[in-house]
Amino acid sequence: MSVPAAEPKIEGVPAAKGTGSAGQESGAHVAGEFVAARWKPLAVVAGSAAAGAVFLRELVKK
Repeated sequence: MSVPAAEPKIEGVPAAKGTGSAGQESGAHVAGEFVAARWKPLAVVAGSAAAGAVFLRELVKK
């Protein structure tokens, strides 16, 4: 009888439910959601800053 390996816990990410490949898919999905939730706001800020810089450059040219 083998003992299942303990999965590492990441703060803010709920543990994946299920076992086997279905559990791995759930864990990958949860990890993807965690990364998306963390980086989406930063991507929005970066895009806004870039757009602001372009508009400011246009105003300064005239």
